[in-house]
Amino acid sequence: MARLLFRKRRSLSISAEDTFVTSDKPVALQHPDKSVPGLATQAVVVTFPVSPTRLLVMDDNHAEPLNQHYRLKLRAGALANLPIWRGGSRFMITGRPIEAVLQEVLDTAVEH
Repeated sequence: MARLLFRKRRSLSISAEDTFVTSDKPVALQHPDKSVPGLATQAVVVTFPVSPTRLLVMDDNHAEPLNQHYRLKLRAGALANLPIWRGGSRFMITGRPIEAVLQEVLDTAVEH
């Protein structure tokens, strides 16, 4: 598993405010075409909330520079929180009111 992760490009999404949630299963795998991707699936994106303002993103987009920091785009926090919320089974932790976070996540789920 470590070899698969080390092959990926790493970057950080940075938010100026408390945005990212964590849960009992905070690592999320996303793929544009597969509903249940594996870690070895080509083009899978792995995300992990490092803090309420930082999200580690690992992907296969090696045409882009390595080890970059990106400012979070508008509404991208809810998009990042959606798979963490879906994957968790016992709890979700956030510094914001949970109702507000869940409403953002639900609004994003309806759009996507």
